[in-house]
Amino acid sequence: MGIHIIYGSHYGTTERYAKELSRRIGGAAVDYRDMRKISSQDTVVYFGGLYAGGLVGLKKNLPELKTAAKLIVVTVGLADPNQQENVQHIRTSVTKQLGEELSAKTTFVHLRGGIDYERLNILHRTMMRMLYSQLRKKPSEQLGSEERELIATYGKKVDFTDLSSVEKIEALLQ
Repeated sequence: MGIHIIYGSHYGTTERYAKELSRRIGGAAVDYRDMRKISSQDTVVYFGGLYAGGLVGLKKNLPELKTAAKLIVVTVGLADPNQQENVQHIRTSVTKQLGEELSAKTTFVHLRGGIDYERLNILHRTMMRMLYSQLRKKPSEQLGSEERELIATYGKKVDFTDLSSVEKIEALLQ
């Protein structure tokens, strides 16, 4: 029984988490585009960056991930995973990708990443600009803490990465 650490990352935060887990437990962290065959005895830890509600690379590898004995999906995004509302939203989005049956058998871990607006590609920059514009139109009393934080940090570099949080995943692998 092997442990496969797979990651889908656009800007590097998710990759940093995957490589930190790899460093701690041994073995390689592999980009989702280079994922190898998974056996029915293997454990897979899939780190995915959250973009527009989906996890990077998950769809491409879904048939292979379904064969794993144990699947741990680690989401990495801007939303604070300490807020239950955010976790519910993330789980709903990821369940759409995984399907109900696989989601029910999956262990989820939610980590916080970061954003550097200068590094965003044109699509992600446009999406963030549209979100920012929508939030600015809302009355301030209707804004949640996440929305206020997005407005305050728009256009800046923000990093909430906490590599020590991979301890949660290590514990699941024991």
